[in-house]
Amino acid sequence: MRWPKFFLVAGFIAFLWGRGSLPQLAAAQPADEVLLTITYIQPEAGEVMLVWGVDGWQTVPEAERPSQTTIHNGVMWTPMTLASGHFVAELALPVGTTVDYGFLVTQRLDGTAVSIWEADGSRDFQVVTTTDQQLTHPSAISPYDASQ
Repeated sequence: MRWPKFFLVAGFIAFLWGRGSLPQLAAAQPADEVLLTITYIQPEAGEVMLVWGVDGWQTVPEAERPSQTTIHNGVMWTPMTLASGHFVAELALPVGTTVDYGFLVTQRLDGTAVSIWEADGSRDFQVVTTTDQQLTHPSAISPYDASQ
């Protein structure tokens, strides 16, 4: 009598697995998604936001956004994590997604609030996702510059 129970339980697990109801057993990242890791090197900053959008500054559905991402003026703001003097954000996105982004320094290292935008000259940074990628951007500005 053990075999019928086994097949019943195994069949139920297979059913849930097929419906995607067992995410802890499935792969953490779907095969058609890539992980984009963006690092911003700004040792004088205390807080930095990754300001970004996809395919022409569009937002992604809330469930697909990194934790603590908010929407301001129609674009996503993701707090970057400070790790060893570098600010890091990770985005899981479908292959072929165009990501437009820049960095908003919102606080100096001394805690003073600022609002300093950094991008690629007069344009924003942009990348098309193809494989897992790690991008590093050393800052070209100082949040302590008197003109800021």
